[in-house]
Amino acid sequence: MGLTKNEIIRRLFKDNFELGNAFITECQNMENKYIGENGGKIYENTIKTIRKLYKEYDLFIVSNCQSGYIEMFLKYYKLEKYFKDYESSGNTGKDKNANIKIVLDRNNIKNAIYIGDTASDQQASQNNNLKFIWAKYGFGNCDSYDYYIDDIYELTHIKEFDL
Repeated sequence: MGLTKNEIIRRLFKDNFELGNAFITECQNMENKYIGENGGKIYENTIKTIRKLYKEYDLFIVSNCQSGYIEMFLKYYKLEKYFKDYESSGNTGKDKNANIKIVLDRNNIKNAIYIGDTASDQQASQNNNLKFIWAKYGFGNCDSYDYYIDDIYELTHIKEFDL
């Protein structure tokens, strides 16, 4: 989880980029179709948290996912209106660090907090001079963060965080 397409290909297919690219592309196309038709298992409180945060904050998504995944997810869960902008590695071919910068620049954002669940999220946040909240319930581990949450709904108390 959290790897770019090229990182996945390198890990799984080592010296055969062409085969890996064809395989991963097909998997991503099937995944987008599935998400668009069936959604996925999301963390408890996710939708209610997004709706509540939207009332006070501009929300953005930056992901290492493929093109179309964010769009299918947002459409399935009827969350499109809650996010001002998003970017993915699949769209740009760039890593999370660069994509965070793209979203910050494109939206003229001067102050933001990044929420993620991996050490690479933390590193990308740090590289962009952002405060980082570690989603401890997620897929990865972090040893450096400004704050952590055990449940996404804790973000609704963000003003109480010492950030």
